[in-house]
Order: sequence, then structure tokens, then C-alpha cells
Amino acid sequence: MKISKTVQQWIKYARTDLSMAKASLQISSQYKNGAAFLAQQSAEKIVKAYLTFKRIRTPKTHDMEFLLAEVAKIDPNLAKKISKAEGLTIYAVTYRYPDAERKTMTVAKVKKAIQIAEEVFEACLKAIKSS
Repeated sequence: MKISKTVQQWIKYARTDLSMAKASLQISSQYKNGAAFLAQQSAEKIVKAYLTFKRIRTPKTHDMEFLLAEVAKIDPNLAKKISKAEGLTIYAVTYRYPDAERKTMTVAKVKKAIQIAEEVFEACLKAIKSS
């Protein structure tokens, strides 16, 4: 199946967010909240790329559990592979507001979020390209 321009854009934005997450953390650990947010955004966007590729309209949501449930309707195996992405939802909002300073964000958590985002990116991209 041909990859539409919209899907290509989702992929591009997901790749950029993942690269920016990694770069932010390398620049300074003070950017850990932003890096975690970008990791979540990357995973969200590549899942939306996959769903769009499969002709599923996705609402404007950061809820990875919801998005993964949509993936499971199409490809339960892929949903299982990327299931760790559910844990990224918290980084979409919780750490982006002033009261986030009271929450504990560590470099280790950010590195794990980036690792999960990378796995989600690779699995979804492979699923798109192999269809």
C-alpha cells in the first residue's frame, strides 16, 4: 500500500520529536521534563501514523492507552509489542505545568521513556513499510 503524504508527515514529526528528546537530554539534565514530553510525542505521532496508514481516524488525544486499543483492533501483535507506550501518557501533560516541580522526574525515567519511544517508532514504522 502506498504511504500517503499525511502518514509521511506523521512519521517525520515522530522522528523529529524522538531526535529532539535525545538531544535535549544530551544538552542538559535540566531539560529532562521536555525530553520526556518529546519522547511521548514521538510515540504518539508514530502510532497515529500507523493508524492513519490503516485508515483509522484518530481524535486529538495524548492518551496512549486509547491509541493502543485502536491498534489492537487491527493488529494485536503490534499492540502487544508497543504496549509499554501506555506508560508514556503521563509525560504528555503532567510534567509540562508549574506544579510538575513537585513530581520526581529523573534522568533514568527519561532514558527509559526515550527507549520505549524508540521501540514504538521502529515497530510502527516496520508495520507501515511491510504492509
